[in-house]
Amino acid sequence: MEEHKLTPTLDGSFTIFSERFQAGFHSHFGALSESQKVYIEYGLNFLSNSGQKDIRLFEIGFGSGLNACLSIQFALSHNLQMDYRSIEQYVLRQEQIDQLYELEQFHFPYYKRLFNEKKVELTKYIQFQLIHADWLHYLIHWNPNLIYYDAFAHSSQSEMWDIKQIEKCYSSLTHQGILVSFCSKGQFKRDLKTLGFTVESLPGPRGKREVTRAIKT
Repeated sequence: MEEHKLTPTLDGSFTIFSERFQAGFHSHFGALSESQKVYIEYGLNFLSNSGQKDIRLFEIGFGSGLNACLSIQFALSHNLQMDYRSIEQYVLRQEQIDQLYELEQFHFPYYKRLFNEKKVELTKYIQFQLIHADWLHYLIHWNPNLIYYDAFAHSSQSEMWDIKQIEKCYSSLTHQGILVSFCSKGQFKRDLKTLGFTVESLPGPRGKREVTRAIKT
């Protein structure tokens, strides 16, 4: 059985459906619009507007690479310095990557360089590294100021939402660091507050009532 299937979404962009987890990497209502709303608008743009121009971004769940592509494009257009690192245990095959990006509506010339395990300098100011590892057994020896928590939903991957995994994020983030996630479950938000985050419930993209932004205060 094919482990990953290319799937169109309602905003015209494409996502990948994982047979292993029986879930899509992004919302079927719109992969592109979800990434732009949750991770770019509420995460990267919010941090940039606060005056932060040196972005240290850690993404949990690289998936199709869409969040990374949009974030790097944003950094390029806003003259940001960015060190972007992402962790993914189940990395797509090259033919799946090529097929996905041939169909996408946006042009991203760097995408093939994002799926190997070497740290790459995309420009003088933008670095990227994909870490091929299991987040459950990974320790962050780094201090990001922005985290994209983009694991599969609790119903597909409940162990990713254990408070011990969220605590690793809190411990590594800088003061006033930001975590954004598509998840809006009550237990997730309670765990964030227990750890010391200030939690905001924000309007979600199409098909999702709200999403979560948490700030380490």
